[in-house]
Amino acid sequence: MDGTLFRYWFFPKRWRLWSDSKRFGFLVGLLVLIGSFSLLPLLLLPARIGEGFFGFVELLLGMLFFLVVNVASALAGATLITRERELGAWEALVITPIGMNAILRGKWLARTLFTMGSIGLFVPFWLLFTGVVLYMNDGEDRAYYTNEGHLPHWWTAVRLGIFLVWLAFRIVGHAVPFVSLGMAVSACYRKTRSAVSLTLTIVLVLLPLALWLLFCCCGPGEDARLLSSLCLWPLFPNEYNSFTADSFVSQFWTIDLVADICWIVVLPILLLSVTPGLCRRLERGPTQRKVKPMSHGV
Repeated sequence: MDGTLFRYWFFPKRWRLWSDSKRFGFLVGLLVLIGSFSLLPLLLLPARIGEGFFGFVELLLGMLFFLVVNVASALAGATLITRERELGAWEALVITPIGMNAILRGKWLARTLFTMGSIGLFVPFWLLFTGVVLYMNDGEDRAYYTNEGHLPHWWTAVRLGIFLVWLAFRIVGHAVPFVSLGMAVSACYRKTRSAVSLTLTIVLVLLPLALWLLFCCCGPGEDARLLSSLCLWPLFPNEYNSFTADSFVSQFWTIDLVADICWIVVLPILLLSVTPGLCRRLERGPTQRKVKPMSHGV
């Protein structure tokens, strides 16, 4: 994939038109804004707002944030191909020596990395927010942080660090499957409006309904726990409720890892493998199929 073409797909049009000084000023202002926003959870400590029931509210806010991330990522992918078709540039792209598969991979990679970077701007806030809430809800029965001071500080730092790094990876990782889903839908339509409508229906209605029905079928056992983790992955963080007083990771960390691999690796590979076929199928639509020759004369 040509580097110039990749950069054209990666950076927004407005960014490409700005001067270097304007870009630098925007980045400095953005870093100051994100840094100030990320420190807001520290205000919860004096008031103990995240303690007890309010810690559960933090989980609900996190689920809402994941839902917004899923929708935004899917919509980012839903415009990848239809936008080119509406501009009349798609046919010119696919006949170039680059090839359709390389073009699709390049557009997917550029949009996924951009979406992950955009999501990453909010990661420091959520990591600090989560750390503060876990600290305030520490106790003998649920040793989230220091088990009421009975654990060494280095033990605390390592355990909390592993959990927060994994949480950060999972937050930005939501962009991978949902951008892939939006791109697969975009391959089926010529109009952006149609692709966006179907993408919203899938992410907000069909996918939650299917996962909920699958979750209801889960019973007891290790396999059922894995299935429930797969169903809850789009809206829930990694396991936070099964730490013991002397463990660095949760008891079910392997299940979380399998769920991450299925959503962030396996599902995008499957979607990317079918996207070229969907594109070619639409290109062989009724307007481009071979017309049956008609006889002339009497």
